[in-house]
Amino acid sequence: MHPLSSDIAKMSAKVFGSQWAPSRVESDYGAGLDRMFDSAEFDFMLRGYNVRIELKAARSSSRDIFTFQYIRPDSFDVCVCLAWHNDVYQYLIFTSPEIRPHLTRQHRDSHAFQLRLSQNQLTRHSARLAAPDALQDKLNAAAERAYTRRILVRLDPTLAGIEGWHNVARSMSKRLKREGFDQWRIFLRHLEAPLDGGDPDLLPYPRFNDREHQVDIWVHPKPVIGSHDIGVTSACLADFVFQYEYADE
Repeated sequence: MHPLSSDIAKMSAKVFGSQWAPSRVESDYGAGLDRMFDSAEFDFMLRGYNVRIELKAARSSSRDIFTFQYIRPDSFDVCVCLAWHNDVYQYLIFTSPEIRPHLTRQHRDSHAFQLRLSQNQLTRHSARLAAPDALQDKLNAAAERAYTRRILVRLDPTLAGIEGWHNVARSMSKRLKREGFDQWRIFLRHLEAPLDGGDPDLLPYPRFNDREHQVDIWVHPKPVIGSHDIGVTSACLADFVFQYEYADE
């Protein structure tokens, strides 16, 4: 941990979390992190891995508690938690599966979570802790773990609660990896209303977000029941993506 000369305690939460903390990560890591736009679901893309990095920053409270808020594990591969205490800071680094068991539901948002840690609990995660000058090595190691276990297809909350869609996502993910389409994430979103009353099965064009390496696909939020329908649905959706991706090449 390295002492800081500026009085971080007096910063507003917005300045601390959205300006000071990201600048520290960029400085401590060095070249290789691409900062995302404010509208993105995560903060950085790590070059070479195409791994999504989320940054959460917290200052210790009067009771020496760190509260990292609005964590959405489906939206990132690796979470970097910057913990600041008495002009000293360090990092705590988790992959998405690693952080999930430690999260509690965020108040007023059923799809977001928080991580609360005391000073003592922080030290118990010693294997995940990194001083500023060790951030690059620790983050690269986490990125390698995340890269091999990436979930390529995610569901929005509506689809996640409908029968069959988790199996559709798993089947699509296997095919994407098998065919080398593993540099992108697929986000299956529910279609709120039919596009065409005369053709109720019509779907919108996929949306390719090159900067975030994500493809958004809208689908009808109906149950997908039975292995046959799951296989057909996942194959059709994968073909739908390939059709537009290859047409752009």
